[in-house]
Amino acid sequence: MANEFQHKDPGGELTQAEFIATDGHSFDSQATGDILYASSTTVLTRLGKGADGTVLELASGLPAWTASPTIGSTSWANATHAHAAANSGGTIAITSTTGTLAVGNGGTGITSLATGVATFLGTSSSANLRAALTDETGTGLAVFNGSPSLTTPTIGSFANSAHDHADAAGGAAVVSAAADASGIVELATTAETTTGTDAARSVTPDGLAGSVHGEKVIQMVVVDFATALTTGNGKFYFHVPSTLNGMNIVDVHAEVISAPAGSTIIIDLYNLTQTADILSTNLTIDAGETGSDTAAAAAAISASEDDLATNDVVAVDIDQIGSSTAGSGLIVTLICRLP
Repeated sequence: MANEFQHKDPGGELTQAEFIATDGHSFDSQATGDILYASSTTVLTRLGKGADGTVLELASGLPAWTASPTIGSTSWANATHAHAAANSGGTIAITSTTGTLAVGNGGTGITSLATGVATFLGTSSSANLRAALTDETGTGLAVFNGSPSLTTPTIGSFANSAHDHADAAGGAAVVSAAADASGIVELATTAETTTGTDAARSVTPDGLAGSVHGEKVIQMVVVDFATALTTGNGKFYFHVPSTLNGMNIVDVHAEVISAPAGSTIIIDLYNLTQTADILSTNLTIDAGETGSDTAAAAAAISASEDDLATNDVVAVDIDQIGSSTAGSGLIVTLICRLP
């Protein structure tokens, strides 16, 4: 039967070697076969001792115990022993007695950031980098020109003056192109396209269409030059070709070879296909005049009927002639242009 142990004094505290077996045998703490040595009592009382956790009991081999080592009240281990993880404890500082932690020991071998930059880039490159980063004029630019050297070339006055602008117009002066020099081409306005004398501008499709170079002229000899005018509809008909499709009539004119006398000549334009009058104010040639450009009432083109379409047929009507002298020969001119 295995031995069981009980305390001699059930009401007292455990003291050195106060054990007794159930078969009546007691054990001397100094005798061979002792479970604990004499120092064990002190060790047992010190287990967990120290509210600050500075005592740690270590067994050096059963049943003997070593002295209780102190782990240090200000050490990282003591300060963090109550934390669940190392990152919730104190701060770990890696120091070296020489001020530099070698690469072989997990360090960088440098003592400051400036020294590290100089070590990595070289002394001159470090200076160039600092110069580029602190250059308030914007003329410095840090550029690698070979591993790991840096230079700071000047980016030029134009780029420097224009780099903070939203577009070229707000930056440095723009160099315009000319017939004998390259540069930035300026787009011509409709008026400049009409003039057609500027060699330093570029023509746009819209500018061309809106200029005189985008106009088409229709001229109709309604009445033979030596023939006197008579009133009536359909004195002349004009067929609209596909080249005029989508164009608008933008100007009209009437001319006679001999002037009327006694009253005004009145001429109307009518779109047979669209069954609509083209003019809101008819062409007139006053008595004694030969052209509608000098008429007291200028002709006006209807904004809703000024457009031409392929295969439209336009008729010229003479509504009135001179009362005493009819006038002879009639030429009607239309000028058309894309809207």
